[in-house]
Amino acid sequence: MIKEYTVNLTKEAETDLEEIVSYIAKDSIQNALKIFDRLHSRSL
Repeated sequence: MIKEYTVNLTKEAETDLEEIVSYIAKDSIQNALKIFDRLHSRSL
């Protein structure tokens, strides 16, 4: 059985996520959005 957890992002973590996505977007906006969706959806 898989346990589910709630993850609350701090402001610092949100900023880090934005910076990661911005860095990836320099190469590929599509990939950056995919990564953002994956990471963000798992943190809700």
